[in-house]
Amino acid sequence: MKYVYKFFFVISILGVLSIFFISVFHVCSMDRFSKSNYYLKSPASHFFAKNQNEFSVAVLSDTGAENHVLEQVIDDIRKSDENYSFMLYLGDFITHTSSLGQYWLLDEIKKHVGNMPLYAVPGNHDVFKKHKYDVRPYRNVMGNTYYWFSYGNVLFIALDNSSRNIDDEQFEWLEDTLKKIRPMFNNCVIYSHIPPIITKSISNDKLDVLTKNKLENVLKKYKVDVMLFGHVHYFKKNNFAGVPFYTTPSSGQVIRDENIKKYGYISLSFDKKGVKKVEPKYIDFKNDNKREQIEYWYARDILGFSVYHVIRYLFFVTLFTTFIGSIFYVLNKRK
Repeated sequence: MKYVYKFFFVISILGVLSIFFISVFHVCSMDRFSKSNYYLKSPASHFFAKNQNEFSVAVLSDTGAENHVLEQVIDDIRKSDENYSFMLYLGDFITHTSSLGQYWLLDEIKKHVGNMPLYAVPGNHDVFKKHKYDVRPYRNVMGNTYYWFSYGNVLFIALDNSSRNIDDEQFEWLEDTLKKIRPMFNNCVIYSHIPPIITKSISNDKLDVLTKNKLENVLKKYKVDVMLFGHVHYFKKNNFAGVPFYTTPSSGQVIRDENIKKYGYISLSFDKKGVKKVEPKYIDFKNDNKREQIEYWYARDILGFSVYHVIRYLFFVTLFTTFIGSIFYVLNKRK
């Protein structure tokens, strides 16, 4: 009996120490990585390069914290002869929604991004954790989830459909933007994560029917030149509500292209007439860096957890073991 209460007290002490070290780790990690989004400037409502009519944009998505793949994709973009003006990232930056995970990946890729702007929208993996929707970790790090900006004579509109639907507030904002801002520009591009329709059968890969129908009604009222989506992990051209749209290859997550087993991105170029070219670009990925693979595990399985939930569970375990240990201690003293 006398060793039983000691056992529970030891567990309690280990629980207290675990809470302490996890808290210190989280605070230090947040302090270390939270400075890493300095290059991620929100483009919301900004007018860029007003006199630039000819430019190119790199469009990528679906990394899932595979930083060693994303870094090589970005390196290819930076070295390209296309001389891209900026990058659009269409969601699924990480695997489990986590501010710390977002910060970590931004820190990993910052030397590869350099001074090239990166404008993102959230994907389902960025905002869902065990089927629970929470956009706050993404918004805290990456900024606005939907917004518009212009570059040259092109209006870019970012939509947040990471939950597979678009709420009424965002639809009102979209229609207001198309009504008031769209006439100021010759061309318009809409980009988001989940496509409205698909050509291959994979689970949970398209918008819900109500959102799809409402989006279709809005698009029929205004001229949109092209739409861009991620999520499905393969390049494909399609058409929705009379608007051509393209889905991006994977930049880290599982490749679903039956013919081209490569990671890649989309090259989107404009001239004075509008959209000049939309084509996929693929990289020759070298999977020879073991350290990067370990870092991916670290980001997915360590940084991906909610530290608050872990601490809460440890706290209750510590209370429970302390209570049980105290009971056995009292019983032992009465003997």
